Amino acid sequence: MLGWWFWVNAARTMQPSCASKTVANRHPSHANPHIQKAIIMRIIIKLKSTESSHHYVTTKNKKNNPERLELRKYDPILRRHALYKESK
Repeated sequence: MLGWWFWVNAARTMQPSCASKTVANRHPSHANPHIQKAIIMRIIIKLKSTESSHHYVTTKNKKNNPERLELRKYDPILRRHALYKESK
């Protein structure tokens, strides 16, 4: 006689084979070319503190902000706000 755990696991594995390929493995940018273009327009940058060794990693839009960023952000090493500049 088969236990209840057999039927639970059997029900989980009896999904159609195409369901896992079409839903789970697709990124949202694959469906819409406008989303894909928006993802390409944003680049990953590093903001380095001018007063300590701390840095933040964030993204920026190349089209709207072609120049290097300078922001005042909280520096946990100094425990106060400091100037952060974009670095490569």
